[in-house]
Amino acid sequence: MNALTQLLSRILDLRFAVGGAVFMGGLVFAVNASYGTGPALVAAAKQASYTFFFAGFVMRWCEHLATSVEPRSLAVATATLLPSVLAVSLTFGIHNLRGTPDPVASTLPTLFFGPPSFFVWALRRSAPQSSGQYQDSNGDDSSSMSTRASPSGSKR
Repeated sequence: MNALTQLLSRILDLRFAVGGAVFMGGLVFAVNASYGTGPALVAAAKQASYTFFFAGFVMRWCEHLATSVEPRSLAVATATLLPSVLAVSLTFGIHNLRGTPDPVASTLPTLFFGPPSFFVWALRRSAPQSSGQYQDSNGDDSSSMSTRASPSGSKR
């Protein structure tokens, strides 16, 4: 089990995966509750399982973009825009599959919470730590995630 957790934590941000699954699944249940418990549960289950894997992966990807693109302004823009487009598009696509009563309303939470979350995460991760290193969410230094060059051209 520990090996599985280690593998998942390398490709997923588990904190965001679990928290996002509970939060977004609950929101999608509430959005679809007026259609009945069964349809709302189907939509919530799709959102929660999708969010667990996808949000965990996308937050890890956002972190990688934020620490590997130069200059910092481009890193933040890239780490916000690319994950936002992908998250909203895939969320809308998954809710257009059978079983979600209101796909547009079910996508709105991702549209409202995704881009600001990616932006804040990118800002936090693109800022150098006091040691000059960039850290990922597990506290690992930049040598394990990227080789971001400093403005002078040397590797940090």
